[in-house]
Amino acid sequence: MDGLPVIVTTLERDGQRCEIEQFAAPLHDTPPAKRGEIASVLFTEVRVSGATGPVSFGFRLATETTNRHPE
Repeated sequence: MDGLPVIVTTLERDGQRCEIEQFAAPLHDTPPAKRGEIASVLFTEVRVSGATGPVSFGFRLATETTNRHPE
């Protein structure tokens, strides 16, 4: 990933463990001065382990300037 920041979140409950690894990368070269909403792609890997049983989780995306779901 050549230096991109990677976020790892681990959640545990009732003997189940969910590890979420994520990083985002711009789709195109972006000038250093540009900030805000840059066309990007988000990569997410989810690993579930531990006790058997149903697992559910969710996440939402929001923009930096509007803090709402992108349209």
